[in-house]
Amino acid sequence: MNHQKILDTMKAKNIKNKDLAEQTGIPLGTLNKIIYGISKDPSVNSVHKIAHTLGYKVDDFVDDNTTTHHDNESSVLTEVESQMLDMFRELNDEGKEKVIEYTRLLTGSSLYIKNNKSELQKVAK
Repeated sequence: MNHQKILDTMKAKNIKNKDLAEQTGIPLGTLNKIIYGISKDPSVNSVHKIAHTLGYKVDDFVDDNTTTHHDNESSVLTEVESQMLDMFRELNDEGKEKVIEYTRLLTGSSLYIKNNKSELQKVAK
């Protein structure tokens, strides 16, 4: 667990311990143990809440030197991505399935894929 990265992120975003505790629903004492490295094995649920609230993925706070990222994109969620995730979580199971189905349709079409070089090459010809 990379507690220093959590602290650095909180500082950069000007988030106080008390505020993060309130936003995540994690008791302040528990949160302090996690972010100061006292808790060596915090629950995945707690780390997920912290990461999501700070706009990161859980993997970004895990100390695992064997983890590699397969793309060069930032792992920080954009504001739009964070909003979409929040809205997705409000949906019931049927609504979530519809979003997944529609997303698969969109990503299956080269028209909606960013940086689609093969499509750009076709247009250029």
